[in-house]
Amino acid sequence: MKKALSLLLAFALVMSFGISAFAANDYPSEPITTIIPKGAGGITDTLTRSLLSYIEQDYPDVEFVCENITGASGIVGMTKCALAKPNGYTICLVPAEICQLSNIPSYNCAVTLDDYRYVSVISAVPMMLIVRTDSGIDDVYAFVDNLSKDVKVGHSGTFGMGDMAIIAASQGWGKEYTSVPYADGDSAAITALAADNPEIDAVVCCPSSTLDAQIEAGKLKVLCSFGKGTSYDAPVVSELEGDYAVDIDFTTWCVVTVPDDTPDEEYNFLVEMFRKGTTNEDWSADMAKLYITTASRCGDEAREYVESQYNFYKELIAELGIE
Repeated sequence: MKKALSLLLAFALVMSFGISAFAANDYPSEPITTIIPKGAGGITDTLTRSLLSYIEQDYPDVEFVCENITGASGIVGMTKCALAKPNGYTICLVPAEICQLSNIPSYNCAVTLDDYRYVSVISAVPMMLIVRTDSGIDDVYAFVDNLSKDVKVGHSGTFGMGDMAIIAASQGWGKEYTSVPYADGDSAAITALAADNPEIDAVVCCPSSTLDAQIEAGKLKVLCSFGKGTSYDAPVVSELEGDYAVDIDFTTWCVVTVPDDTPDEEYNFLVEMFRKGTTNEDWSADMAKLYITTASRCGDEAREYVESQYNFYKELIAELGIE
């Protein structure tokens, strides 16, 4: 009898331990905080929230809570993610700017590629040059001809993708301009350009719902694309006529990340979840309506892509003489 009771107690302990272990690894059992290091309404924000809504439909037990944390070209938000507990409950949309900023010694970037594990690259979108419709500038050729220190060009932050694009283009054109960074991202710069009393003369930014609304309202227009792909039927800078052509390709992207020490179990779950989400044709079609090109590079492929971009910008920054 005592032996039977002992076996019964042992079995109960094993079962109790098994249930507890399962509960501890029942990931995700709480909302996943998603850090978006860009302002509300911009391309990163629009892209992310749309994708997460599709993922939640496929995974009804998964819930995402988004936080827009702006500042320092996204570094503030990226740093919060890097320092978060590596348990799979904090993810971050790291933008392409990490490859520029971490390659500029004087910037003293607070994060590096080694601070993250890379879940999924979800977009690849060319930067564009935007002016007011009533600016008197009919095309990119007229813009270049009139470019000078008196022309104020807005972008989402110093050494961000927009800033780097206009730096490279202006050097190729042999022109100067005045740089105006907007810490709250592309949406803030677009709003400033579209205002009745604009603060700036042009913006270099990505497609977004904010930009699309201003274009439809007739206030803003696209002059050219700084990437190989086109948006709004805009000409590509590298394919312009004669000396106006500049051999550059500034295509921005963002990648879903988790802190570097995130365990394999949680990391692999996220990889497969985002793989399913980023291959959803309905999501891609929704984004195409906003001139946003989606991507689906997951796991090792995401890491390899980000590393290749890092090496590209390392060489470019050296060529541009940015220290």
